[in-house]
Amino acid sequence: MTSNPTDITKPLGGPSTPHVVISLFVLGILNTFRYALYDLLTQAISWATIYGLCCYLAAARPRSNRKPQILAALLLAASICHRFGAGTMSQALVPLVFSALAAARLRLGGSGKNNKPGGWRSAVIVSLAAILALWDSTDTCNFALALLSATFTAAAYLQIEDMEDEGDWLQLGRETSMYLTAGLLVSSVAFENLFGEVMVWHGHGWNQIVMKNSGGMMVVGTWVVATAILDAARWCLLAVLVARGGAIAGVFVDLSSKLALGIWLAFGVGSIMASAVAVVGMWTWIAGVQMGILHIGVMMFVLGIPAAYMVTAKKEIAARRFEKKPPPIISLDGHPIPKLIEDAEDRYYAMRDSQSRSLQEAVNEYKRRYKMNPPPNFDKWYEFAKLHNAVMIDEYDTIYHQLKPFWSLEPKQIRDRAREAMGFKDKLSLKTNNMVHAYIRRGEIQTGGQGDEWQKKATKEMIQDFVQWLPDMDLPFNVHDEPRVIVPYDDLKKGMETAEKKLSKLNLHTGIDAFTTLPAPQRAIPPQFGQTAFNNTNPQDVSKHAMTSCPPDAAVWSHDHYPLPTSELLPFMTNATFHSDICSIPQVQTIHGFFDRPNSFSVAKELFPIFSQSKVSTYADIIYPSPWYWAHKVPYDIGLDPNWEQKIERLYWRGSTTGGFSDFGHWKHHHRQRVVEAIDGTDPAHVLAMNGSDWAVTEVPRESLREMFDVRFSHIGQCSEVDCKAQREFFKPAPMAKQQDAWKWKYLLDVDGNAFSGRYRAFLKSKSVVFKMAVFREWHDEWLYPWVHYIPLGLGLEEMAETMRFFKHEKLGDSLAKRISEESTRWAEKTLRDVDLQIWLFRLLLEYGRVIDDRRAEIGFTV
Repeated sequence: MTSNPTDITKPLGGPSTPHVVISLFVLGILNTFRYALYDLLTQAISWATIYGLCCYLAAARPRSNRKPQILAALLLAASICHRFGAGTMSQALVPLVFSALAAARLRLGGSGKNNKPGGWRSAVIVSLAAILALWDSTDTCNFALALLSATFTAAAYLQIEDMEDEGDWLQLGRETSMYLTAGLLVSSVAFENLFGEVMVWHGHGWNQIVMKNSGGMMVVGTWVVATAILDAARWCLLAVLVARGGAIAGVFVDLSSKLALGIWLAFGVGSIMASAVAVVGMWTWIAGVQMGILHIGVMMFVLGIPAAYMVTAKKEIAARRFEKKPPPIISLDGHPIPKLIEDAEDRYYAMRDSQSRSLQEAVNEYKRRYKMNPPPNFDKWYEFAKLHNAVMIDEYDTIYHQLKPFWSLEPKQIRDRAREAMGFKDKLSLKTNNMVHAYIRRGEIQTGGQGDEWQKKATKEMIQDFVQWLPDMDLPFNVHDEPRVIVPYDDLKKGMETAEKKLSKLNLHTGIDAFTTLPAPQRAIPPQFGQTAFNNTNPQDVSKHAMTSCPPDAAVWSHDHYPLPTSELLPFMTNATFHSDICSIPQVQTIHGFFDRPNSFSVAKELFPIFSQSKVSTYADIIYPSPWYWAHKVPYDIGLDPNWEQKIERLYWRGSTTGGFSDFGHWKHHHRQRVVEAIDGTDPAHVLAMNGSDWAVTEVPRESLREMFDVRFSHIGQCSEVDCKAQREFFKPAPMAKQQDAWKWKYLLDVDGNAFSGRYRAFLKSKSVVFKMAVFREWHDEWLYPWVHYIPLGLGLEEMAETMRFFKHEKLGDSLAKRISEESTRWAEKTLRDVDLQIWLFRLLLEYGRVIDDRRAEIGFTV
């Protein structure tokens, strides 16, 4: 039968070759964005569509050869390899394998297009360059699958070329699609249902469906069907291209689309250069003037855009990455708040714009700050951070400082203490240490222990995406709101001196970029322990215990007032870190519920590696991003958040009397009660008023300011019967309110509860301004700047009335409040995403993995 390629081009309207190439290029890129978990099912639908199209266009005729069955088998094998890990690397290998198979066919007496002398040289150039451009740290197993997939794909292209010589495309397409549809459906049933995923393929794909929200059956179904239709169009156009330019034309267009996508997703000089070499190799190989020109045109588009970007935009990367710094604040009356905002903005924008922009810069900055090499797999953390568009690369001092004391202990001692904390269970009372247990072994994580299921699930989800880069470890996560570890000052001082000596001896120039395998006895799950170092101390004695880590000359031991850093006229906060330093606040036990009588108090007085969601400055817990945020326990719905001008101009808060347990009238010393009382009280308030050309502190009746506030309790709890009754009579609680109603107000108050406030992240994401009063520290504190992202309030609350008066009534007030609100929203969108919790936790666990490594003085990442 003679070649008759028009059999297929006529039904398609005779598309021109340029249209075919460009369409295949676009479809090749779109083909990458498919629902990977049901890839085989997607392809089955695609080939069923092709079968239906061929049946519609031409009646069936009997055939005598087996080439359609062979082609279907090859495509099916390639699809299965790709489904289970072949990746884009297989596309890079296809030209080399194709050349080898084509040469073998010639030696066996076959024929084919584009098999000219020198093809081997071009094939090697194209494949090696493409491998470098698409390299993604493929492991041995995946590379083997990629090679298999490339072999099956190349053989399929040759088979298509042979079948094209026989003509009658519609009949060939009908038979091939029939066999392939059946094979793909069987494979999909075998490998793409839950039983197949879990039992046969050991969870490959299962994690995606468990850990990620797929969007539901309707979303997945629409995605699969739409991808299948596009896939069917791609195969039909590919047949046209092979008929006109040979199989190698199809190979090159497929590879071109993958190179383009690789450059656009991972822009870099190396990938551009490697892709350019691959283009030159393709051009010297491909046959036909028209096809060569088309190919060069497509690849000029592929390489031209990134190249132009690199040349013209390199100096503007920082400007494009962030919004410009706002214009200076012009304040003619000398009020302290505009100056506080401007000074804070200067520090914030300097920090923001100084972040490292390459792995080499990040390593250098790490060494400069901490005088040691980054931990092993630091490059994997950097890749993870950049892949997810992280903007904070260097600001992780919190991690360093909270892990530094552990350098005073031997690694095995730290690991043993973690296992002891997790393993305690009293055989008689069945008491435990109330820890969520996380066990990391050979790149997998399991959770157990105590705590709610949502907390275990959220903890596992946060770690799952990077667990393969972590060493084996046992992680005790504190279930309580309150922190659990406090070390007496003398022990802490001695430990820090030991840690300093050990850290000073680390080698900055060499390092082993690998963690040490756990000793065999510690690879098993921790056994049960009959004793515990965590004492259930009488909560009434907490203030004495909570300050034992403070030095003897600290202000906390003095009854005199200690001058905290503030502005001159009223105690506006200028240093949020200092204000949350418990050792610097002598009156703290009388103004914060946690230091009067916390709701629970189970602490260890030795250095234990306990991971807590927040802590006060005197505790030695290891802070980590709260699963409360990950689980979206306090969601933010932008659709319910009105624009700034439509919001109510009051400071709003609703909540309960958490923060401590109240008995014998001690609620009067608790922080939440003091906030509400400060607004509803009868004593005078202090504000600033102009005295000639200067501002002066003036007393005004507190009731004259109440129109600026809507701060009330909606629930009374955590108190004795007598104290609960007294508080209900005093505060007269308001009805319960919906959390999403809070967005109606311009100003939102956020206050410590039993520990950190779980509303903080949602508040920062909103279009309102956050007033923050807290001594509990969280993971993101060094990323958030007072007077830039929120308005800080001291525990004394002396400045609260004037702060609200300024923003509500002064000429600059409303515009500056809106300025803080907008920057808070922008910054939260960049640094408080779910993935930012993962990025911070990834780095924390790498650092912790080094601290507990028996060779921690030798290991480390170097460039």
